[in-house]
Amino acid sequence: MHGFDWWQECLNLRFPGDLWERLKKQKQRAAELDDRRKTPIAFDLAETTFQLMPTGAKGGKEFILVNDDFRIEIGSPKREWSFTWRATSAAIWSKGIAALRQEMYGMLEYAGCMPQDPADFQRLTRVDYCFDIHSRRFTGEMYPRIAKQTVCPKETKVRGDWVVQGDQVETLTIGMGATCQVQIYDKTKEITEASNKTWLYDTWALNPETGEIEERDEWRDVWRVEIRLRGDWLKDRKANTPEAFLKDRWKLLSDALYNRRLCQPTKDSNRRRWPLHTLYSMVLREIGNPTEFKPIDRRAMGRADVLDKQMLQNLAGTCRSLVMLRLRENGAFDEQEADDVLAQALKLMLGDREHAEKIRRALERYALVDAPV
Repeated sequence: MHGFDWWQECLNLRFPGDLWERLKKQKQRAAELDDRRKTPIAFDLAETTFQLMPTGAKGGKEFILVNDDFRIEIGSPKREWSFTWRATSAAIWSKGIAALRQEMYGMLEYAGCMPQDPADFQRLTRVDYCFDIHSRRFTGEMYPRIAKQTVCPKETKVRGDWVVQGDQVETLTIGMGATCQVQIYDKTKEITEASNKTWLYDTWALNPETGEIEERDEWRDVWRVEIRLRGDWLKDRKANTPEAFLKDRWKLLSDALYNRRLCQPTKDSNRRRWPLHTLYSMVLREIGNPTEFKPIDRRAMGRADVLDKQMLQNLAGTCRSLVMLRLRENGAFDEQEADDVLAQALKLMLGDREHAEKIRRALERYALVDAPV
């Protein structure tokens, strides 16, 4: 299975004045509510709710907006190329890049954010593409000596990160993160020990012929070959716009893999003549016969009572924020106003033309809640 895992663009936009002022006021409001500057506050962009972080980011980004699908960073409107957005990994696997790009640009147009130059206002600043391969045999090969089986440009760094127990390598990184990097790592361990992205199990278990998700008790020995491209590497290949990259993506991915490759040792003293490792052969076979990954809705895991409490707390916080936004002049909370907010939210929900489809997707998303782990 293979697909995108990171997609990030930088845009050159003109912002409507009221958007900047609303962002400033809400960020100030977040600071007033929590002087530690750790608690975000709700912010609506084109009728889509985000969490506005109380702090900015490096590179002069004053505002950070996040939700389940996107992370947006906004710098001063006086600067060019001050708007950056990226899709979350879960959203990419759930919806696909094309749908997310359409959603983002639709939001921006609705919010009144217009291109400075419609012919040239997009830059692709980072893209990760990955291949997930189930291989118990490869697990037995991941020891520090495998770093000697790599072939890459002289200036490229090779790093093997391994766990203490038995010196077994968990991650092999070839290349520099600022330009082009290939990383091979145990994705099943990464999920259980770090990211908790258990929704990926469904993508691995999806039968492409039937469209059904095949049940499996446990996942082990799934290795990810992840290609990370950014900055000058994309620019030098004239692939730093979304359209240019998507047009030549298979050639670009092959280029990255060939120049940062894992080989099978032979008696030949010239490492560059060694044949490709089986793992790389499998990846390049997929590139030579590319098939589009079919996104599926992500599924939530865990206990229903815990998720219920979390979602109720989120709903209460959003309701309280909206009430105080409306009553900001007198500064006092009003229960009747809260009732009005919830009534309006219910009316908005029931009047949604996609209400039935969203119900279906919600049922699918929570199908595994309370399921035995």
